[in-house]
Amino acid sequence: MQQFNPNQKLIYNPELRFRKEEHRCVAYTIDDFFYSPDKVSILLPQEVIMLLLFDGEHTFSEVASNMAYVFGMETNDDVDYKKVLFNSLEALEKRTNIQPLVMDIAEVEASLIKQTQDRYNDPSAFIIPKEKIIFDPRDLRLSAPLSVNYNVMTSCGFKCKYCYHPLVPVKELIPLERLNIVFKELKETGCESFMLTGGDPMLRPDIDELMQSLYEHGLLYSLSTKSIISEERIKKLREKAGLRGMQISLDAADGTIVRNVLGITDDEYFSKAIQMIKNLQKYGIEVRVKAVLTSYNADGLADYLNLLNDLGIKRMQVVQYGRSGTRHTDDLYPSDEQMKRASEVVRKFKEAHKDVELTAGGFEKAYDEPVIVEQVTKENIFEKRAICNAGRFSLTLMPNGEVFICEQLPYDKRYVLGDLKTQSLAECWNGELMQKWLNPPARNIFSENSPCKTCPEEYYNECHKVYSRCLRFIYEHTGDTLTADIKCPRYHFEKRRIT
Repeated sequence: MQQFNPNQKLIYNPELRFRKEEHRCVAYTIDDFFYSPDKVSILLPQEVIMLLLFDGEHTFSEVASNMAYVFGMETNDDVDYKKVLFNSLEALEKRTNIQPLVMDIAEVEASLIKQTQDRYNDPSAFIIPKEKIIFDPRDLRLSAPLSVNYNVMTSCGFKCKYCYHPLVPVKELIPLERLNIVFKELKETGCESFMLTGGDPMLRPDIDELMQSLYEHGLLYSLSTKSIISEERIKKLREKAGLRGMQISLDAADGTIVRNVLGITDDEYFSKAIQMIKNLQKYGIEVRVKAVLTSYNADGLADYLNLLNDLGIKRMQVVQYGRSGTRHTDDLYPSDEQMKRASEVVRKFKEAHKDVELTAGGFEKAYDEPVIVEQVTKENIFEKRAICNAGRFSLTLMPNGEVFICEQLPYDKRYVLGDLKTQSLAECWNGELMQKWLNPPARNIFSENSPCKTCPEEYYNECHKVYSRCLRFIYEHTGDTLTADIKCPRYHFEKRRIT
């Protein structure tokens, strides 16, 4: 953690957001493009209040004195409250993995400082009576979702070679009239944002009206598509739906390669996509362009990045192709030499273009392999596990209004957690299917050779209540979901390449 000058004026990170729950507080970050909550962490009320004391108006030394006063610390010349404050920040950064928690105001735009100062006018609003506080940093089950991953359509007009989506048809669509009610409920319970994905969200007939409704309900949203959108439509989406940014997938600077990778026959698609980017920029809509690095486009990466730079794109992402559970061929993997050259191209581009946010680099082979420990213990059994966000702080919505565990699973009623077409948000979020997902299942659902059958009760309960098994990765390995999480050291499988 960086050191602070006692006279530095600091403000809490503008990407930070806070929520007060009945028994604890929640902190998370919101990025300025996808608006998606990240690094969700449980905080004590006093930790939130401490951070809000960094209002950009006071120096570090003054904040330390204010903290001592607010928390009723005894005045003592032998106590260095600046050190107490620094140690508290350092410990909180380590626990939440949110860095930095506070920033020098010189590093923050003036308009952003004002927004940050106005976001939480009264730190005392986060006070919770001591006797009501329940603090468990691993319990990420919130009273309502922070975000929605809306799988608007499970169909798509492209046949991308690298696509991970199951694309199982879900024909019935939740009506916009019903969505208007859902959007209102979500906004009232503190939902931050929607990520509109698919399939291709632009295939929903009333998608423009849907985006307008999100905008009118004050819900931030991001849109990812490969569809070509006309200039007139772009203009209307900017004016009526408040469209601020769009992610476009374009995999190469060569139109022939693009057509091949996307599985399309339109000879003019590439030129249309370039024109669409220019039209989006014309109406003040920020464009983020993403590519998947495969053996087909790796050799042209330098030309691709230079093309985007010439177009004025300031946000780019190149992700290495990864195996999925739906479709895969080994020829998509870039060769070792291609990955080495591509990594060098990225390094040089980043060095030459400091003003561009390029998320890429370090391309190399990666493998799924079993977690090996000498002896399974309470300390190591969950060491490699991540906490699934489904039903804890996020919600995946399917085209028909059903709530689903994960969009990367094939459509199956086993993975449905509720139905917002017929249930209120509260009924769905706290319903029987959701509770079933968040609690240990009966062991008889598992295959005979599954370690879940014989897992000690203590581990078995914690596995499902705190973490949940990652069904997506289990499905990719086995074609079903009836065994242990692949990061469980009690589960053994053959090592296999994934990137």
